[in-house]
Order: sequence, then structure tokens, then C-alpha cells
Amino acid sequence: MTVAVSSKKVRIPLKSYLLFIVLGLTSGIITRLSDFFPNDDIWRVKPIKKD
Repeated sequence: MTVAVSSKKVRIPLKSYLLFIVLGLTSGIITRLSDFFPNDDIWRVKPIKKD
């Protein structure tokens, strides 16, 4: 049995890295900014209270 081995270099463009960096920073900033608001204002879901 013969196995063909290729030594192609996979080139990932710089734009892909920049896209992931920008998306990560944006989601991180939104997450940290959401800490300044109360939970009930952001999600508009009232907790279920069992009495």
C-alpha cells in the first residue's frame, strides 16, 4: 500500500487572524460593558419565585 504525502503549506491570510481578533475584542468589550447594567434590564426576564 502506497501513501502519498504532500508537503503543501496551508496559507491562512492575515485577514482571517484580524477578523478573529476584532470579533474577540468586540465580544469582550460588550461583555464587560454589560456588567455595568442590572441583569433584569438587559435580559428582561424576571426570575421565577417559588413561595
